[in-house]
Amino acid sequence: MKIKKSILTLTEFWIVESNLVSILPLNEKQLFQDIDLDIDFDILEADEYFKLVLKIEGNKGKKKKVGYSFTIVSEGIFNFTKKIEEKEMNSMLLFSALPMMIANIRGYLANITAYAPFGKYLLPSIDMKDLIESKQKTTQI
Repeated sequence: MKIKKSILTLTEFWIVESNLVSILPLNEKQLFQDIDLDIDFDILEADEYFKLVLKIEGNKGKKKKVGYSFTIVSEGIFNFTKKIEEKEMNSMLLFSALPMMIANIRGYLANITAYAPFGKYLLPSIDMKDLIESKQKTTQI
């Protein structure tokens, strides 16, 4: 089946901050635990492109669990190949651009943890609707 290209284009993707720490167990009975995740993002507009800044943190509380603790910040540059209404543009940035950024970080995180003591960590699936609604409660996006 032939694909139809999206009018939304990711032109650049960078990891601008990355920090990974392995929290080793105190004894052999402690295993890698499910860690808490926090995600924040901003969409910035400049001329004819948009910059999406995405920050994902894992296991960053005061009392860290056995496993990985990390912070990853990425930036993506997006543009549209044709003019569209603002409502459709915002929808594409939230429901297409943001998942693209998360997917890129998911791959990056899997790669860097593949060499770490607990092995590859895959970022879990994210409820995008809930993430966006939570963001809308704290800011105007």
